[in-house]
Amino acid sequence: MHRVPAVTQQVRRSSVQALLVASLSSLSLGVLIAFAMGVQTQGAAVVWLLAVTAATASLIAYAAWRQSVQGSLRWDGRRWLWGADASQAPCHLRLVLDWQHTMVVSVSADDKASTWLWLQRDARGGAEWRSLRRAIIASHIAQDQLTETREEPLKVGPQ
Repeated sequence: MHRVPAVTQQVRRSSVQALLVASLSSLSLGVLIAFAMGVQTQGAAVVWLLAVTAATASLIAYAAWRQSVQGSLRWDGRRWLWGADASQAPCHLRLVLDWQHTMVVSVSADDKASTWLWLQRDARGGAEWRSLRRAIIASHIAQDQLTETREEPLKVGPQ
């Protein structure tokens, strides 16, 4: 396998994630309206409870998007480095979703909880995006091969 060259990606709030949050909020509102139109007056309390629940869930999802971590993700050719500020620390990266122009990855340092990052191709970075995708896929494949090697049973005795 060829070594994948170093690449750096600035991680910002994802417009795809925002669109997903807005779409799901709109869908829940539409379902709630359809449900409310079919409920008699004695079910109004249930409709209000569902409305408050849907609004709360939408606000929590929006707040989570607004507070998305931002920083820099870097592949140095051997390992991943992540930093939400000027410093970067080695981390483990796991591919969660790959939608070609958007990827969701989980990064975690040895002593910290994992953080999900929404990575997306920006309008001007076609070549950089392809390099980042190659690095993620190559490191994912290498990690899978390493895990398979570790999980092979120890063969003892004559073969």
